[in-house]
Amino acid sequence: MKDLIEEIKSAKAVIFYLKRPLPSGLLKALKDVTTADSHPLVEVVAEDLEDIAHLRTLHSIGFSLYYGLGLPSRSIIFLNPDRGVFLEEERKSSNRIFKPLKDSKDLYLSLLWRRFGVAVVLSGRIKETDSESGLYCLVADGQREQWFRLKDPSTTNPPQVGNRVELFAWERWGIQILEVLDIAVLEEREAYPP
Repeated sequence: MKDLIEEIKSAKAVIFYLKRPLPSGLLKALKDVTTADSHPLVEVVAEDLEDIAHLRTLHSIGFSLYYGLGLPSRSIIFLNPDRGVFLEEERKSSNRIFKPLKDSKDLYLSLLWRRFGVAVVLSGRIKETDSESGLYCLVADGQREQWFRLKDPSTTNPPQVGNRVELFAWERWGIQILEVLDIAVLEEREAYPP
């Protein structure tokens, strides 16, 4: 992993395609890389990654986080269009090894078209709800109205009209409704409008 980190440090841009969380050692090393004055642009394209805390960590580090569809089953890291590696998990042990990709450029170009949205963080007040369809209307700071639905609609503590909340969500391109992965109530109900 040490050699890979050195390559990442010298790269201009790095793209990760993930269906499972990054190994903790690699994530820690990436945090260190992104705190340097000069560091690469890091993009992460994730599909079916259920670990919301891991997604939030990637976003908070400053990585551009995209919603992907049709990604390969193994995690892939591109250091440039001609240099890619995949993360292979050894079945007999917990070791993970990085192996070079064959035909890296072709796979790089085909995966560029697998991005269908971006992760966003919004805060504001809940203006109204539509309980039949499971939709909520948020008036985000700056007065923009945004409709959203919870990814897990069976939550035991849904937001109420007047709550000030922060959303971590997928904004899928071409769809007007956000899919909320995580919601935090910042303030309890207040008469709306504030």
